[in-house]
Amino acid sequence: MEQQFTEEQESFIVNKLFEAENQMFKEIMAVIKQTEAKANADFDAEGITFTSHSPANSDYLTVASIEWLFNKLHGGNKAQAQRILTMMAKQNGISLHVD
Repeated sequence: MEQQFTEEQESFIVNKLFEAENQMFKEIMAVIKQTEAKANADFDAEGITFTSHSPANSDYLTVASIEWLFNKLHGGNKAQAQRILTMMAKQNGISLHVD
């Protein structure tokens, strides 16, 4: 039997999850910025300069984080990976066919 909650409890749960997610996202963005700054400071300390942009930029670090989390989530299960990608594509209005 599924657990039952009052409307007040459900409202509290939804609001708490929203707050927790937002706090987590803020912390993730702060870590990405810190990581970018640290890597670039290390490059500078070694006398390494880039003519265009640093490879340790926030977009790269964000994608690396997404990839790591995606791999953790599907855990090597190809069918689960396909399900996740399909759901994400549909959320963004993309028709996706995965073989």
